Amino acid sequence: MRVAVDITVPYRQGKATVRMPFRPDNRAWLRGAVGTRRPQWSPDDKHWLIPRAAARRVFDAATEDGRSARLTHVFKPDTEKCTEQCRTARLDTVDDCTCICGGANHGQSSPGWKQAGDHLLVRAGEGGFITRTIVNCIA
Repeated sequence: MRVAVDITVPYRQGKATVRMPFRPDNRAWLRGAVGTRRPQWSPDDKHWLIPRAAARRVFDAATEDGRSARLTHVFKPDTEKCTEQCRTARLDTVDDCTCICGGANHGQSSPGWKQAGDHLLVRAGEGGFITRTIVNCIA
């Protein structure tokens, strides 16, 4: 049975977490998906730790392997910024967006943004964290 994969990429720093059981076959699968020799298991938190840059590779590998997967990026909106380049970008590049808007404004306009420079746009944040989640649901 192929288990679901739940990946979370934290705000700014630290390793991404992958929630899937600790089993030798999961370790081997994750090692191949991440492209590293040793994904770290956190026994206290019951999840795997991988480099942040490998999160999308794991999501894509899960999809190709027929697993259900969820990839969540965490952003902090109290310094919410976006750029004109983000808002005018092609919609098919949203997964590569590194804007603090979390891709929410990628390729589209949305209310509340003010020009704060040649390309910088700002909007008041509401505190806490926001997330952007990509899900594939495979039956």
